[in-house]
Amino acid sequence: MLRKFSPVLFASLAVIVGPAARAAIEFTGILVMPQQTVFTLLDDATGKSAWHKLGESFAGYNLTAYDARTDTITLTKDGVTTLVRLKDAKIKSARVEVSGTFTIGVGNSTEVKRATLVLGEETAFPLKDGYVLHLKPEQRPDGNILYRSSFERPRPDGTTERLAAPAVIARPTGTFSVKIGDFGYSFGVNSP
Repeated sequence: MLRKFSPVLFASLAVIVGPAARAAIEFTGILVMPQQTVFTLLDDATGKSAWHKLGESFAGYNLTAYDARTDTITLTKDGVTTLVRLKDAKIKSARVEVSGTFTIGVGNSTEVKRATLVLGEETAFPLKDGYVLHLKPEQRPDGNILYRSSFERPRPDGTTERLAAPAVIARPTGTFSVKIGDFGYSFGVNSP
């Protein structure tokens, strides 16, 4: 026996099931350097996060454009365009924007025009030749910020080695830097 269902019921189910069935992509960070800008995206369905340049793809979406004025990235999938704004921190003061330099090797530094950090979360910045800087800012009770960091470098056998770095405490609008041999960084906090 066939039952007849109301088209309104199907439309209602599509509205309820539709958004839950598709994965959300979040734009969680940006790293602006003179030679390139990279964006970190998070796939809510898998928890996977990665840095990508315009023209690359992530979780089936192509990164097609970026509007610096509105901090919005344009993603395209199957001919459908989606605009995604840089994710706001849950607490307004939880985002820290910095600028400065990364140094890997003697005389080999890269200028950073803008990088976003979220208090309490580690950010992994991709550097040259497979090197990665891990940086985690944490708000201290006295209002200052504790920056924990480490460098990751590739080994000839294809594995990576993580080099610990000293923690640094800085004022919320101050500068901070670390140097370990030929590795280092120096940043200043950008005013909001």
